Order: sequence, then structure tokens, then C-alpha cells
Amino acid sequence: MHRRRIRSYATEYRCAVEELAQCDWLPEERKAAIQRSYQAHLEGIQTREQEAIERDRKTRLADEEALKAWLEAGGL
Repeated sequence: MHRRRIRSYATEYRCAVEELAQCDWLPEERKAAIQRSYQAHLEGIQTREQEAIERDRKTRLADEEALKAWLEAGGL
């Protein structure tokens, strides 16, 4: 499975990283690079989730303000 494709499968990706980190035949530098890459991947997911939460909050506030303005203008 291609590396980019496996990233969409969270559990499988985590398991692959854990297995590679325990391999005796991989150099320590490569193991560390794999773990750094995985950590960056997780941080990217968390950042995107936080951005989505903030975007949803802003949208909800804008909707509430629009409703309030509509009601003040005589909306039912």
C-alpha cells in the first residue's frame, strides 16, 4: 500500500509506524524520521480540526447575528 494512501487509515498507519519503530533492521535515524513524520501528521490533523471548529463557531455567530438583525427588522 502506498504511504500516502495508508495515511487515510488512522489505525493501520499507527500500527505500521509502531512496527517500523521496533524493527531491528532499520537504522535509528530512519526510525526517528518515521516517528517525526507520523507526529507531524497527527499535529496536522489536530490543527485542521481546530480550524474547522473555529470556522463553525464563526459561522454560527454570524447566523445568530443575522437572525437577530432580521427579527429586529420585523421578521417573524
